[in-house]
Amino acid sequence: MDNTVQDPATGDPDGDDRELLLEYLRHNNPPCPVCGYCLRELTHDVCPECGQRFRLTVGSVKPQFGMLLLCMVPMIMVSGLALLFAALVVDKGLPQREVWGLWAILICGVVDVVACVALYRARGWFFRASVGVQAAILMSSWLVHAGLVLASFMYGVR
Repeated sequence: MDNTVQDPATGDPDGDDRELLLEYLRHNNPPCPVCGYCLRELTHDVCPECGQRFRLTVGSVKPQFGMLLLCMVPMIMVSGLALLFAALVVDKGLPQREVWGLWAILICGVVDVVACVALYRARGWFFRASVGVQAAILMSSWLVHAGLVLASFMYGVR
């Protein structure tokens, strides 16, 4: 099903949007995002300098990815550590003694890859959550992973 709205006067699918864009450009001085050319008083929706076509859209002023990235950092670090341990096991073979910390890191690394992807896919939910909920998730992520790594290195070798 085609949801394109056509301008009744010209049959142009982007006619209304194009007119709004040109009206905006009559009163503002935005640069072309590709080449930097000043687009003030442009009469077409194409940059005369580089040929880039424009459309009027709504965008976030300042995306807030910091809390999400900080939540993902310990997951990515443990996954990287697990990858390093897996490479060592492949290269050197299994250790001769019982090393539950190694297995804990390997298993958590795999779980963390899945958790990282799930958190990224649910980022809309995360961004809609209050700052307090985001901070709680952030602190939980760091505390769980720091505890895991410390316990694995301190108590994981017998």
